[in-house]
Amino acid sequence: MQIPADSVRAVLDSVFRDPAYAWDSPSSELSWIADRWLALLGWLSRLEGNHPALYRFLIALLVGLLLVILAHGVWILVRTVRGAQAAAGAQGPVREVRVRDAAWYWREADRLAAAHQYADAAQLAFVALARDLDRRGLLQYQTSLTPAEVARSARVSEEGRSRLGSLVARMYLAAFGGGHFGAAEWAGWREQAAKEWHAAAG
Repeated sequence: MQIPADSVRAVLDSVFRDPAYAWDSPSSELSWIADRWLALLGWLSRLEGNHPALYRFLIALLVGLLLVILAHGVWILVRTVRGAQAAAGAQGPVREVRVRDAAWYWREADRLAAAHQYADAAQLAFVALARDLDRRGLLQYQTSLTPAEVARSARVSEEGRSRLGSLVARMYLAAFGGGHFGAAEWAGWREQAAKEWHAAAG
């Protein structure tokens, strides 16, 4: 029994349409590179057979060029490492960052007050107060907090919250509002700040 040609062609077409039979020719760029490489190998092979001395000279020259390139790379690496070490040495030893406690801020505030810089003294004294409250667990102090935020977030008694708000208001008035803040005002401010602070009830 003879199978119709159309049926055979249809079966073959369906088979060769399968992705497994999708043959792609290599790209022209890769093909060109492969052709040049094979041509170079063929030329070297012919050179070795026809002119052995010239072939050995060429190979020695290429090896020497490779060694020069490697030596140059090592030299650049060594110079880079030495330069980085010299730069690190020029910066000197890493300085230890000293954390300033409340006592330091109180001393600096008193020093500024002695120099009649009362508004600046109040600002430093407020930082000292905030650090004191933080040490006692009445505040989670962060340097990014403003004095008003410190007054709102402090976990102190109602009397303490009122006193803290008054200290902030007087400090703001002295520092930014142009209000009078002299020796007497500073003494009263510092006295109020140095009083005992109690935790909020409950």
